[in-house]
Amino acid sequence: MLHRVKELQGDPIVAVDGRIGSLDDLYFEDQRWDVRYLVVATGGWLTGRKLLIPPAAFDREHTSHDSIALQLTREQVEKSPGMAADRNLRSSAEVIGYALETPDGEIGHVEDILIDDINWAIADMVIDTRKWLPGGKRVLVAPSAVEHIDWPRRKVRVRLSRDEVENSPEAPPL
Repeated sequence: MLHRVKELQGDPIVAVDGRIGSLDDLYFEDQRWDVRYLVVATGGWLTGRKLLIPPAAFDREHTSHDSIALQLTREQVEKSPGMAADRNLRSSAEVIGYALETPDGEIGHVEDILIDDINWAIADMVIDTRKWLPGGKRVLVAPSAVEHIDWPRRKVRVRLSRDEVENSPEAPPL
């Protein structure tokens, strides 16, 4: 099933034996575009630490529309790694808002990211073109179209032309 990152942020995270916090972010590997960690903000529990939980701990059978279930106990979660620097891991929250740049100029910005919870990969980026194109719309651009991300300049550069982006499939309604 596809999920918008913005809709997942803030959802409660529940271990086998109780709530542990809420989803703060998703970290993805910037070459293959697969989700490596769910970033869980623990709130008052564990003195507000942020923990990295691998998607393999996700429990699809017990997840509902208003919470994310894990196959871990609170004790196992407590032993999860905290935030650590990894040059290849990127924050989904950081990429949302970046400009989308084609070889022939900017055409929009990353409004959201769609995650496939079966393989925990980024399926598409939702690109808002309304400020750049008359009658613009929200379209889907696959990560395979990305040439590279210019992190300092906050731009996602794609191999597609402006016309190809404009004619990409429309994003599902918010």
